[in-house]
Amino acid sequence: MKLPPLDFQEVEPVGWAFENWLQENFGIEEEGTDEIIEEEEETEVIDFEKLEPGCKLDKIKASEWKENDHYAILGLQDIRFKATAKQIKQVHKALVLKFHPDKLGRPAVKRDEENFAIITKSADILSDPVKRRAFDSVDPKFNNSIPKENDPNLKTNFYGIFAPVFERNARWALQRSKVVSIGQDDDDRKTVDRFYNYWYDFKSWRDFHWEDEEDPEQAQDRYERRAIEKFNRVSRVKKKKEEMSRIRKLVDLAYANDPRIQRFVDEEKRIRDDAKQKKKDEARRAKIERELQQARVIAEQKAKEDAEKERLAKIEEERKAVAKAEAKAHKKERQKFRAVAKSDKYWVDDDDQLKMMEDVEYLCTAFNAVQLSDLNKKLNDSAVDERAEIVRASIVEFKQAEAEKNAIATEKSAQEKVKAAVVSGGWNTDDIQLLTKAMETFPPGTLNRWGVINVWMNDHGVSKERDEKVILKKAKELEKQSMRAPGATDHFKQFQKEVNKKAGDMDGKKNTAAANAGTAATADATPWAQEEQKRLEQALRTYGAKEPERWEKICSAVGTRTKRECMLRFKELAEAMKAKKLAMAKAAKAAGK
Repeated sequence: MKLPPLDFQEVEPVGWAFENWLQENFGIEEEGTDEIIEEEEETEVIDFEKLEPGCKLDKIKASEWKENDHYAILGLQDIRFKATAKQIKQVHKALVLKFHPDKLGRPAVKRDEENFAIITKSADILSDPVKRRAFDSVDPKFNNSIPKENDPNLKTNFYGIFAPVFERNARWALQRSKVVSIGQDDDDRKTVDRFYNYWYDFKSWRDFHWEDEEDPEQAQDRYERRAIEKFNRVSRVKKKKEEMSRIRKLVDLAYANDPRIQRFVDEEKRIRDDAKQKKKDEARRAKIERELQQARVIAEQKAKEDAEKERLAKIEEERKAVAKAEAKAHKKERQKFRAVAKSDKYWVDDDDQLKMMEDVEYLCTAFNAVQLSDLNKKLNDSAVDERAEIVRASIVEFKQAEAEKNAIATEKSAQEKVKAAVVSGGWNTDDIQLLTKAMETFPPGTLNRWGVINVWMNDHGVSKERDEKVILKKAKELEKQSMRAPGATDHFKQFQKEVNKKAGDMDGKKNTAAANAGTAATADATPWAQEEQKRLEQALRTYGAKEPERWEKICSAVGTRTKRECMLRFKELAEAMKAKKLAMAKAAKAAGK
């Protein structure tokens, strides 16, 4: 069956669904998000000659600056947040020329000074980007309302109802230039999905600092300041969550009533029905194609087997030819070596010729073709009186190499004998692994150490029970034989490997059940590093058993592990500690008797 062409798509590492859930539940953006609040372009023209405050200054108090409408005070009530920093500066300058006590053309009274202070305070707030942002986020003139769910006109007048609401809330976008509009009725699916993906992933810069009920600067000491900051922070997070919930409710309501979505759903249903019918039609053709494919596969398999047999036969033939050539070359070099030795009367006196003949035959038997070729070359390149020494030196070098090989083999045999001696003493590999693990678990300084080790080994499946003296004697024997390093370490690593394999098998079974239930899990558990273990222990001490969302916080503190892995590691540590305490208790009880 012919496979469909590959379709490459970009995959987000986190996804808008997670980010939206994060905002909805915690009122925060994902870490690493850079807030970019763009400067508004100057789209409104201000007549500075006719500029007047948009409210009655005589009824406003400078001390109540948090309740004042600062845009109205500066006469910007019609453009509000659209006013640029340059326009605010110009407006402030124009109002100063009109309301400064020295510019009134008459003696100033206390109310004139109060009015000027109100204008100055409003200008200071709106000129400071941080303070202006805080004020804008709680703009009293902003309409936070969204359409009602029971409105019968939501579907029939979808664009007329929802377009102004989305346009109004786009004010809170981090980047106004990238806001996606609601679009039109003839938009395609990609455009509509882009709109909803943007608004489901919408990030608002509203922070609600302006509505803090307490001022930390008024605190008498740092403890009171921290308490006030905590109280304000909790209040802001609550309001942020309410804001994100409001935006989410608006997007959900629009998605449920969007006529384009319904049209896309109907189109997808039609496509699915057509695909089912097409699948049935292709099933019959696929059956015939499979039968033909099976016949082709059988023929190809037979051809491959024949080709493989032919290849192996050729390789065997080549191997035999190479071996034959090597044997022929070896014979040729032996003959050449013997002929040179015989023609030179073996390079020694008559009395020593028998010994030299034996050396020549020894080299012909011990050396291979390459070595004999090198030796013949050396003999040809040397004087006749030097050749005897060359032959003797070659024999000495060969015997030294053989002696080194024998020494290595002897040392290896001795090591095997040491291991066999350990086994013959009643200690098998598993017992040595358990002893090594016990010595690691209960280090020197443990009360009644060898009694505790004895109980622990008996509880963990030792081949036979032993008393404390036998275990201590074996431990010293291992140290004398230098098996603590690296031998005992190797035993312990093998023991850990087997334990991890069993744990991996158990995790595999659990993961299979979890996969059948639709839960994503991993069967392979990577070992915990020392730094991860330290962070886990610190987090367990920090977040007690009654801590709300305890394991989520512990997981966040560890940083590199999932919630499930942290819980399994905690359970493993608890069981190990329980076994350790049980062994110590049994040993103490036995010692008491």
